[in-house]
Amino acid sequence: MLPCDEQVEATHSATTEDKTPAIRGAKVLVVEDEDILRLAVSKALRKNAFSVLEASDGNIALDLIRAQKDDIGVLFLDITLPGASGREVYEEAERLIPGLPVIVTSAKSKEIAAAALSTGIERFLRKPFGLDSLIEMIRQVLPS
Repeated sequence: MLPCDEQVEATHSATTEDKTPAIRGAKVLVVEDEDILRLAVSKALRKNAFSVLEASDGNIALDLIRAQKDDIGVLFLDITLPGASGREVYEEAERLIPGLPVIVTSAKSKEIAAAALSTGIERFLRKPFGLDSLIEMIRQVLPS
């Protein structure tokens, strides 16, 4: 059974696969309140040589963004969160980490997600999504 308690996990891992330097160890902040989905995404990212920070609610995400703003390379953000809203997390990330690539996810449409964040969305994955799609999108936004 997967753990369901709210927790923040910072883990660095690498695989033996040959990855480009920009991808190997790139830190992704996964902000998702659905435990099973957050854990599955984090596991898949780690298997693909990404370092992962996990936040199960908006308040934890804000704390991580403030504490590790110099290390986060990509933000993967669900728009519907307990605690601080997806919009608050998005705005704080934009303020503290200008130019940070953000990938937004929701079971709702891209238009509804954009309205919830009060901004246009460049990168969007509608739930349910394939983990390969997410990994490919992350690789596309990282500098080569």
